[in-house]
Amino acid sequence: GESRAGSRALAFGEPTWRNVELSARITPQAGGNAAIMFRIDEDGGGWYTFDLMLGWQVAAIYKLTRNNQGSMDLVKLSTVNYPLERDHEYDVQIAARDHSITTYIDGELANQLTDDTWSHGRVALSIWHAKTLYTDLRYRVLDEN
Repeated sequence: GESRAGSRALAFGEPTWRNVELSARITPQAGGNAAIMFRIDEDGGGWYTFDLMLGWQVAAIYKLTRNNQGSMDLVKLSTVNYPLERDHEYDVQIAARDHSITTYIDGELANQLTDDTWSHGRVALSIWHAKTLYTDLRYRVLDEN
């Protein structure tokens, strides 16, 4: 729920996953964010996040890296204005292929970028100060190298 301190994530997949396409229906119900983490490194010290940020009305991709003090450093890679509503269902697709990361919301291009910080890793559905319904999760691993 939105009042829970900290975060929680349901991770799945293999650290060897490289080129992955995934989709889900995401319904933000409370709080400020609805997010999917992907290419989580083997130690859990870094990953990419696709985030529907309701308070800012943006769809963002950023990377998080654990620093020497144990806290996380965030680098925004792509932030696009996008009208978002609670209790509205969004059909989200993420394509992470080689250095390219592309996202779609309801079939429309949202974010497109290249970054080579992490080339493979697991995926996670994320809850952070929010309440989010994830349904119809589908994924396709194009290779595992």
